[in-house]
Amino acid sequence: MNTSMKIKMLTVVIATAAAFFVAKAEQVTYHLERLGIGSMTSGWGTPQINKSIGGNTLRLRVGGESQDFSYGIGTHADSYFEYPVNGKAASFSVRVGVDREQDGKGNVSFFVKDENGNVLAQSGELTGVSDSVVLEANLVGVQTLCLVADKGDSDSDDHADWVDPILTMAEGERLDESRCVWCGPTDRGWDNQDCWSFGAVPTAEQTAVFDMSWLVKMNGDVTVSNVEVKASATLDLRKANSQTNGKNLYVQEMSGDGSLQLTRAGIKPTYTSTRSTVYVNVPRIEIREDGTHDSWFDGGNEEGKRLVVNSNLSGSGYLKCYGNVTLAGDTATTGSILLQSGSIVKRLVVADGQCHLASDSSGTVESIVVTGGTLDFDALRAACPNATITPSVTVDDGSIKVGPQTAITLGTGSSPGVLEVSGTWNDENKVAALDNITLAQGADISRLTVKLAMEGGETVFYSVAYEGGKYVLTVASDPTIYVWTNGNGDKMWTTPGNWNKNAVPKAGHTAKFSSAAEVKLSGSVSVGTVDVAEGATVKFVTTDIWGVHPSVQSCAVTGAGKIQLYHAGIKSSRTDSEPLVIDVAEVEILDAGDGHDSWIEGKGDVPTVINSDLTGSGFFIGRNALTFGGDNSAFTGKAKIEGVGNYNQAERRFTNPAAGFSSASKVEIWGFLLLDFNVGEISFTNLTFRESWGAAIYLLKDAEVTMNVADGSIYNNYQPNVGFQVMERVEGSYARDNATAGCGGFTLRMTGSGTFDNGLSHGYIFEAASGTTSFSFNNTDATYRVKSGAAISGSATIGAVAFESGAKVLQTYDSTTPAMPVLTLTGDYDVSGVLFGVTNPADLPAATKEATPFTMLTATGTLSGAPTTDAIYKPEGSAAGIKWVAAKSDNSVVLKAAASGFIVVVY
Repeated sequence: MNTSMKIKMLTVVIATAAAFFVAKAEQVTYHLERLGIGSMTSGWGTPQINKSIGGNTLRLRVGGESQDFSYGIGTHADSYFEYPVNGKAASFSVRVGVDREQDGKGNVSFFVKDENGNVLAQSGELTGVSDSVVLEANLVGVQTLCLVADKGDSDSDDHADWVDPILTMAEGERLDESRCVWCGPTDRGWDNQDCWSFGAVPTAEQTAVFDMSWLVKMNGDVTVSNVEVKASATLDLRKANSQTNGKNLYVQEMSGDGSLQLTRAGIKPTYTSTRSTVYVNVPRIEIREDGTHDSWFDGGNEEGKRLVVNSNLSGSGYLKCYGNVTLAGDTATTGSILLQSGSIVKRLVVADGQCHLASDSSGTVESIVVTGGTLDFDALRAACPNATITPSVTVDDGSIKVGPQTAITLGTGSSPGVLEVSGTWNDENKVAALDNITLAQGADISRLTVKLAMEGGETVFYSVAYEGGKYVLTVASDPTIYVWTNGNGDKMWTTPGNWNKNAVPKAGHTAKFSSAAEVKLSGSVSVGTVDVAEGATVKFVTTDIWGVHPSVQSCAVTGAGKIQLYHAGIKSSRTDSEPLVIDVAEVEILDAGDGHDSWIEGKGDVPTVINSDLTGSGFFIGRNALTFGGDNSAFTGKAKIEGVGNYNQAERRFTNPAAGFSSASKVEIWGFLLLDFNVGEISFTNLTFRESWGAAIYLLKDAEVTMNVADGSIYNNYQPNVGFQVMERVEGSYARDNATAGCGGFTLRMTGSGTFDNGLSHGYIFEAASGTTSFSFNNTDATYRVKSGAAISGSATIGAVAFESGAKVLQTYDSTTPAMPVLTLTGDYDVSGVLFGVTNPADLPAATKEATPFTMLTATGTLSGAPTTDAIYKPEGSAAGIKWVAAKSDNSVVLKAAASGFIVVVY
């Protein structure tokens, strides 16, 4: 180091030790590291004052040699720091470099900038073996001093040091020395002078600023004008040691966006002639546990003077409130709170059933929010006889018990929970009036469960309403309602503690879910009713996906909520002839991707009614008789709707025209299908409809119904002589009761490619709307329509066919026979505009003049008109001038050799 530099540093060090600035030619100079570095960022670790980022002595290369420095800031690139100088500074000087603690590794570029990003000084790239560089920057007119350490292409080992950072003010200018910024290391006493940016302890006229998180110990009481805790900072304020008594922080105001922790320390206001209310306005205060000791707020007892704490309180310590103190935030401590006369709690949050008031409390609690457990108000009053507790109560997923000696107002924020009350029961009118409960304006109790204490000790649950200025309870058809109380996640149905009556619902009971729940089933359970409240989602899941899947066996499933099934089912447990009705808003089949399934099951010939929307992407199985009344268009999984035993004993009802499966779901139907609507369309995307004794659809008399099938197959599984049937029935009858053959108002529309293997069928309309439909079995009863662009194929005798111009008849050449399948139509037909062809023209042999024609379609009557021949095809290897063409021959359309031309219809 040269002599001039040594002299300069000596001057700074002496001045800093005294007052942290020096006066030089009417200019004040500050050491920047003493002004607080709370806003400085670091690419790794936390910026250090007078140490490297690694916690060592600052060490840089100077003149090729390592040199230690006592003052400065150690950080890690990338790093950024702003300090407001507000146009009052003249210049800034600093030595920069990569700290030697990384043994020559690392590379950093240093910049001094203004608030607009203009570069005032820069070092260029410095490495761990580079000499350090002194930067000088002119700050005239600069509002904000910005220090930037840039990592370049890598941040490995980039330990960046700002050594001896000197800020020189313009003549006559100073920083705001009324704001003392804490700049010392953690775990220091408040009265350490070197912990403050201006070298002294803040006084009653000054502001103590904490721009980083600090642990500060007090040896005695401290008086200060204002304490400001910056955002993201936490001030941990505590007594100096275990032997000293707790100390007071006297303030006129506490502000900021940070947090405060108190450990055997207290806040007391400094009232003035103009300040009769002192506010604590930090967002959060934690009362720390310190054995049997406590922390406190002391507002004094002078009339008209009050300490108002607007912070949310938490922690497990013992808090005392002396005199005129108002706790205006959420008080959610788990420790004990002692309220002396004059103290007020605006909002006490009870999370576990404990009110946390000390028994000798004599203050006031104005409102209580119950978020868990059960709070007994009569017991609370007995425990705190001198406290004033007539609060407004909000219930949020907890329970409150209100006896006849307690009058409360239910708050506007009440959500699903339990209100346990005593009331006078009127057996004749089946209602109970609750005279001691009032309702806050705007309160909504529609989702609140009320538990009524009956004579003889029995407790039951009822629906609740607010009528004529009173709560009124109305008896339900089943008075035994069990409410799920244990919230979300991994809870067994059979655990007694999960139900609010400390038992498990059984057959004839109601299992009520007021909020979201995940319920695990180790085996099947029986219950009268499952009730899911609006906005709630209840997930039923088996505990063992590889074992036997359990079911919830119920007589009714109600409510405006949602049920999810994951390897679990819902099964009817009714013993009468009435159906199980599933009336929740939605049933979602969850997809596990492991081949397992969920299901809904009816009982014998009594259908289970599914009025819910079926959604999800899992594998759904419907067993026994089912009725679908919801909208299943959002279901994208696979549905197998089957019977048990003889498939023909099970029926499938659709009561809503929109209740098909019109999305990407794949559906198999085994059994009779009943359509319980007279007019409308039902849609399936990928349908397999099969039945061992005839796939039958039963419609109401005079119905006009269309069933759209995008892709799939309709066929008989085992009996080639008995296939697809359409039957007409009277309303209210079962599948085969009073049914007659044929229903001309039913249209089966194939909108994709599929197979139609039908044996015995009755009168209806079959419409090929698009794609290709293949026929295998004979059927002459139905009326067939082939729309423009649709195609039919196969070898079967079918009934009357109406072709639109542009319809297709496509067959597949069989080179092993060789032959072409023949589709036979009954009657006389005009084939004008029909496109005939083969699906595999490349397999056709080369045509010769002697080639035998391949019959493609024939009619029992006469064919008229000319088929369409609008495509060109030339088989490879065919003799010149001899080609295949589609032609009419008596009552058939054949593929035969032609003497010229290249015309043959292909697809």
